[in-house]
Amino acid sequence: MDWRARVFRLISRSCIAVYRRFPVFGALRGAIAVVPLGERYVMIQRTDGLGLCFPGGLVHPWESTQTALRREIEEETGMAVETVESWFNYRDSQLYPTHIFVFRAKARGEPRSSWEGRAVIVDLAEMEAGILNNQREVVSRLRRER
Repeated sequence: MDWRARVFRLISRSCIAVYRRFPVFGALRGAIAVVPLGERYVMIQRTDGLGLCFPGGLVHPWESTQTALRREIEEETGMAVETVESWFNYRDSQLYPTHIFVFRAKARGEPRSSWEGRAVIVDLAEMEAGILNNQREVVSRLRRER
């Protein structure tokens, strides 16, 4: 693991532990995207060891969920977002209190990794086996569509 991955792991794990215990701003807004590539999906294998997740992240207070989503996809995968469509949203407190907004997105370009994780292309079975606990709802909905 290189130094950037170690720094991300430390920051991520520390922030999760603190905010889980002291959610001073209440539920944080998050935006994630299902980005299909044929029958498979672009995912992030997180550097902090928590598993697979959909591209996305926390929404800054001054951002719309779509703006944050576009920013996060580009930061985490290097892909250029072409379209974004709102799908559903839900609340979760498994890691820390969040209100997660889920989108369907189309993006172009070759996925690349970032300090947050390794960009991977997975099928639904691989996704189910390694998905971050607070994103299982998205995988369940994808499975029901099949």
